[in-house]
Amino acid sequence: MYILPLFFTFFGFSLSFFFGKLIGIFGATIITTLFVFLAMITSFFLFYEVALNTNPTYFKYFNWIRTDTLDIEWGFQFDSLTVSMLLVVTIVSFLTHLYSIEYMNGDPHQVRFMSYLSLFTFFMLILVTADNIFQLFLGWEGVGICSYLLINFWFTRISANKSAIMAIITNKIGDIALMIAFTILFLLFKSFDYSIIFACITNLSFHHILEIEQYYNLLNNNYYTYALNSLLDNNNINLINIINLNTAICYLLIIAAVGKSAQVGLHIWLPEAMEGPTPVSSLIHAATMVTAGIFLIIRCSFIFEFVPHSLLWIILLGSITSFFASSIGVFQNDLKKVVAYSTCSQLGYMFMSCGFSAYSNGLFHLFNHAFFKALLFLTAGYIIHAFGNEQDMRKMGGLIKLLPMSYLMILIGSLALMGFPFLSGFYSKEKILELFYNRYSISIYDISNNLQIIYFFQLLSTLAVIFTICYSMKLMNLTFFNIQNGYISRMYYILYNKKTNKIYYNYNIHYASLLILVPLFLLSYLSITSGYVFQDMMIGVGTDFWNNSLFNAYSYNNPYILEKNISGQTLVDSILLNFEFNKYIRRITMVWAFYFMIFFFVLFYSFKRILLSINLSWTWAINIFHILTEKYIFYNKLFIEPLTFKMLNFALHISYKTFDKGLIELFGPFGITTLISKKVFNYNKYQTNYIFHFLNIMLIFILLIFQIYLFI
Repeated sequence: MYILPLFFTFFGFSLSFFFGKLIGIFGATIITTLFVFLAMITSFFLFYEVALNTNPTYFKYFNWIRTDTLDIEWGFQFDSLTVSMLLVVTIVSFLTHLYSIEYMNGDPHQVRFMSYLSLFTFFMLILVTADNIFQLFLGWEGVGICSYLLINFWFTRISANKSAIMAIITNKIGDIALMIAFTILFLLFKSFDYSIIFACITNLSFHHILEIEQYYNLLNNNYYTYALNSLLDNNNINLINIINLNTAICYLLIIAAVGKSAQVGLHIWLPEAMEGPTPVSSLIHAATMVTAGIFLIIRCSFIFEFVPHSLLWIILLGSITSFFASSIGVFQNDLKKVVAYSTCSQLGYMFMSCGFSAYSNGLFHLFNHAFFKALLFLTAGYIIHAFGNEQDMRKMGGLIKLLPMSYLMILIGSLALMGFPFLSGFYSKEKILELFYNRYSISIYDISNNLQIIYFFQLLSTLAVIFTICYSMKLMNLTFFNIQNGYISRMYYILYNKKTNKIYYNYNIHYASLLILVPLFLLSYLSITSGYVFQDMMIGVGTDFWNNSLFNAYSYNNPYILEKNISGQTLVDSILLNFEFNKYIRRITMVWAFYFMIFFFVLFYSFKRILLSINLSWTWAINIFHILTEKYIFYNKLFIEPLTFKMLNFALHISYKTFDKGLIELFGPFGITTLISKKVFNYNKYQTNYIFHFLNIMLIFILLIFQIYLFI
C-alpha cells in the first residue's frame, strides 16, 4: 500500500504517454485524473497510518548500485514529514488534473500535457519518499526536467522557450551545489542513506564540538586544541576537518535550496515560469518544484542544527526574499506574475522559519500555502480564460458583476495570503513572524553579537506584510471594482437590430463548468479550514506529531536574560527582549493586516485618480519607479548580465573552441581519421605506377637491409 501513490502516478503517465493515440484525449484525461485521485486517496490512508497512529515505516526493495565502496538500495521512508508532503502534493495535483480537463480543452496536445502533469507528480513523490540522498536527487532532477517540459509546453512561442531555458539553467546552479554536497557526505560517511548519515553526525559527539565552536572567540586556542584532541582519541578522525566539511555541506545545501525554491539571487526563473499554462503555474508554485528546496532543508535538519551560523544565513536569505519579492509584486500588472511574486515572498517566510530551527512552522506554512496559492492561480486562470486570455489587470475591471464566483475565490485566497484572522494563512504565517519575538534557536553568542542584524531581518519581514496587503488589494480593485478599461469586445457582443434600430449587448464571457468550479470550491474550503484543523497537530505545544522526522539540537524560548558561565567567566550578559514588551509587539502584524487592508482598499478604490495624478517629474522618483517596475534592474545590470557574458565568453572561446573544437577533435575520432587521411594522401604521392620507381625503391631497401645485416 505504501508505494501505491508512486505506482498510480507513473502508471497513469505511461498509459497516456505511450498509448495516447489509442485511447484519445478523453481517455488520457480520464486515466491520468483517475490514477492521481487514487494516489490521493491512498495518501489519506498513509497519513492516518503513519502520522496519526505514529507508525513510521522504512523498507528496502532491491539493490540498485553495488560496488566495493558504494551500496545504493531502492528504498522508501514514510514518516510524518513524508506523509504530510504526500498529502499536499496529491491533493493539489488531483485538483489541477481535474481543472485541466476543461481548461486545456481544445488544445491538440492535451494528451501530452496530462501525461507531463502525472510525471511531474511522480517525480515529486520520489523526492519526498526517498530514504537516501541519491534517490532524492533522482526526484530532484526529475521535477526540474518536467518543469522545463511544462513551461515550454507551447514550444512555438519564443517567450516560452526562453523561460524554460532560464528555469533549467538557473536550477542547474543549485543542482551542481547539491551534487558537491552529496559527494562530501559520501566522503565523510561512505553512505548515501539518511539513517546512516544522520546517525553518524549525531553520534560523533557534535554537541561538544558545537559548544567549543560557540565559545571559540572567548576561550584560548590551547583549550580549543585540547578539547578537540580529547575527542580524537575515541574517533580516530580529524574532527576539525569534519567541522569544516560539515559547514561546507550546509552552505552547499543552502545554495541548492535557494535555486529550487527561488530565493533572492536565483529567483529570476520563478516569475518567468508563467509562460506555461496556468495549471502548470499552480502545480509548480503551490505543491511541487518550489517546495523541494524547503523540503531539502527540513529533511537535512540533522545536519543544519550542528552548524548554527548557517542558520543565520538562512534567516538572512528568507527575510530579504520576502521583502524583495513582495515589493516587486506591488508594481506588477500581470495577474499571474503578481501571484508568482507572492509565492516567492511566502517561500522566503518558510526559508526564514527554517533558519530559526522552527522546521515544523515552515512545513506548516508550506502545507497551508499550497492550498490558497493553488486557489489563487487556478482562479486567475479562470479569469484569464473567461476574459479572452487577457492577463493585464489594467485592461480588466468590473468583473465582480460578471464573475462573482471568481471574486469570492480571489477574496478567500487573498485574505489567507494576507494573514487575515482565522484563515489558514493566519495560523502559519503569523507564527513565523512571531519567531522574532519569542524564540531564538541559533547560538547565544551569535545572537548577542548580531542582535541588530536580527532586528533588521525583522523589519524586512514586517514590511513584506504591508507590501503583501498592498498588491492583494491592488489585484482585487483593478480586476473586480475598477471601471472596465480594456476592449469592450472582451466583455460584450455588440448586436444591431435593424427593425428596432437599437444596439444590444450580450456577454462575451466564457463561463466555466463544474470541472473548473469544483476544484476552486475544494481549495477555498481548505484555504479556510486547514490552518485551524492542523494547527495543534503540527505546531501545538508539546505535540509529538513529527517524532524523529525533524531535529532540534537546542533552543532558547524567550529568555529575560541570556547568560552563560564557564569557570566563573561570563560569556554573554545581554538583555535581548523584555517579555512584557513582546506581549504587545507580537500583535503588530495582526493589527496591521486590518488597518492596511482598509487603507489600501480605500486608496485604490476611492483615490485612484490621486495615484494617477502623482507628479513623477522628479528624477529620483522616476528612478525609483523604474527600478521597482523593472524588478530591481540594477541587480541584473550589476550581477546577472556580467556573469552571463563571462559564462558565454568562457563557453565560446575556451569550452567550445579550445576543448570541443580543439583538444577533443584533435585527439578524438575526428582527429585520428583526419591524421590518417593526410598521411595516406601524402603516401599516395609516391605511388607513380612507373616500373623504374618501383625498382629504385626495391634496390634502396635491399641495400638498407644488407647494411643492417653487416652492422649486426
